[in-house]
Amino acid sequence: MAILPTAQGLALCDYAIIEERTKKLSMIGTFWSIAVEDGFPTRPAPFSVVCMLTGGLGVLTITLKVRREVGFEMEEIYSSTGNIEFRDRFQLVYYTMRFQHLTLPEPGHYHFELLAGEHELARASLRVYERKGSGQ
Repeated sequence: MAILPTAQGLALCDYAIIEERTKKLSMIGTFWSIAVEDGFPTRPAPFSVVCMLTGGLGVLTITLKVRREVGFEMEEIYSSTGNIEFRDRFQLVYYTMRFQHLTLPEPGHYHFELLAGEHELARASLRVYERKGSGQ
C-alpha cells in the first residue's frame, strides 16, 4: 500500500539543477509572473517546475496539471502523468518537469497543480500579463 508524501513546496524557475554527487537541488531564477511583449497566444522561454516530496512510501502515480482561470471555471491546458517511488518514509524525492513548448493562450492566472491520484499535493500560481510598450 502506498502512503502519500508531503510536499515541501512547488516552485517555477528558469533552471533546476540536481548535483549528481551530493543530490543537492539548486533552483535558478524563481519567478511567479511572466511579462509578454509579442501578444497571445505565447510560448514563454523554457522553464522548470520543481517540488520536493517526503514522507511517502511505495510507488505513486503523480500528475502535473496546468490550468488557467476562465471566469469562475478552470480550463486544463496541459497534463502529464508518471510514477515516482519512495523506498522509505525518510527519502526526499525531487519532482521536476521541464517545459520547452508550453503555449499560454491568454493573459491571466495559471495554476500548476501536482496531484497523487485525486489528492492535491502542491500548487503554484503564475501571473501572465502583457507588457505595454514604452511608446505610449
